[in-house]
Amino acid sequence: MDRQTRLYVVYALTTFFFTIFFLSGIYFEIPSPNRYVETKIVYQTVTKYINNTIELPVGQIYEKNVTVYGIAVFNETGSGELAKISMLLKPGYGGMFLDVSEKTFGTDLQESMPLIRDYAQAFTEKNLMYKDVVVKIDFTGRNVQGTSGSAAMTVGLIAMLQDIELKNDTVLTGVLNPDGTLDPVNSLNLKISVAKNLGVREILIPKVECSSVNESITGITVTCVNSVREALKYMTA
Repeated sequence: MDRQTRLYVVYALTTFFFTIFFLSGIYFEIPSPNRYVETKIVYQTVTKYINNTIELPVGQIYEKNVTVYGIAVFNETGSGELAKISMLLKPGYGGMFLDVSEKTFGTDLQESMPLIRDYAQAFTEKNLMYKDVVVKIDFTGRNVQGTSGSAAMTVGLIAMLQDIELKNDTVLTGVLNPDGTLDPVNSLNLKISVAKNLGVREILIPKVECSSVNESITGITVTCVNSVREALKYMTA
């Protein structure tokens, strides 16, 4: 075999193997950089970060924000206050974060964050895969325990996603279930009394606790609701 023939053979073999490699790459769908990014986003969306903190840029410009109020009570003193719950929407990867500045949060509240996000997504049919929600709770206490504010946070997130204006004289207390119904809260009558003393016009409570309301508490409208959907009708301005 002369030199020119050998060169032709090498060229033919090289072309053959390159073609096989290229076609196999198409057949087996070699992952592209874009496919890898999508995988990362899905992974981050379903991951819970309990008691782990991250830092967000100070002065972040948010796309949307809404304020909803909850009732924070102090059982040891029988007192309480309105808790201002600020919810902010920004570009991200499907996260639901609590602003822990000068506060500590119980794991039960932290674990309710994905449930709040998922129900609001299903209710509004809005996809939050590329959005982060930051929740900030302002009141004088330092330790936030329990999930009685989860229903109010869900209403707030739905209102923010749908550009709904909420009343500022109506509050909701209740524990969110995956189907949007409300479970009972602790210290119900104390919450009602505190709301009345703070000038709240109407408080919405879980329907399953209607029979537990102390009828001697007057000066505030107590409305029993079964679900977040029903609560929205009373809270929409």
